[in-house]
Amino acid sequence: MNLEGMSLKKKFWRFVWPSVVAQWIFALYTMVDGMFVARGVSEVALSAVNIASPFVNFLFSVSILFAVGTSTVVAIFLGQGRQREANQANTQNMVVTGVLSLFIMLMVRLCLDPIVSFLGATQSTQEYVKHYILSLLPFTWWFIISYTFETLVKTDGFPRFAAAAVASGALVNCVLDYLFVMVFHWGIGGAGAATGLSQMVPVSETFPGAKGNHSLRQAGLGLGTVYPGGEDWPVLRFYGAVGGLHGIYVQPCHSPVYR
Repeated sequence: MNLEGMSLKKKFWRFVWPSVVAQWIFALYTMVDGMFVARGVSEVALSAVNIASPFVNFLFSVSILFAVGTSTVVAIFLGQGRQREANQANTQNMVVTGVLSLFIMLMVRLCLDPIVSFLGATQSTQEYVKHYILSLLPFTWWFIISYTFETLVKTDGFPRFAAAAVASGALVNCVLDYLFVMVFHWGIGGAGAATGLSQMVPVSETFPGAKGNHSLRQAGLGLGTVYPGGEDWPVLRFYGAVGGLHGIYVQPCHSPVYR
């Protein structure tokens, strides 16, 4: 998108408000789960959703790590007219997050009991917490890549579309929560599955192969061959580390609020 001729103040607010709205919406996922679980399951199950919320925040912090690194490097490459390198960075991000997601899924599955205990689950909430985390686990990659794609769309100059994509996922989450918990009576596991499935909506709208007007494909950003040993690899790692430190230290701070 061409932003030439637009004042700096207008450019600033053009990107700030959609970003803030998107952050609010991301924070609503577990809150919506809690509302339906409290009505459709029990108060104990609601407590379990709150106890498990740091796990969701952990996935979100990992997504920030890759979103900041990838969007920064892609923006630099696109500004320099290096389309091939931008595609490589995008593909590299998808491959690395995919491998990392499999690792997280494996470790959480093997260490589920210690993790649940670490989160502070009591005897009455342990099973609920396990079911909720296990229902979210298959969607780990979708959680991580969702925020990355949303950030890349904003990087290309379409912050409103990025916020709209996130909002559509939140609306799907509400509908699926109602169906899975209140209609089908799948319990807390249904709430977790609804949250995981809803993450696929913004990803499908912004995926490089999507056909939307503001998808990454329409933005000119596609997929390319990955060269992890390339000269720009340290740059991606640096910006990723900066974003990761923010996510790792800020997101866990939300936990006391839920506890």
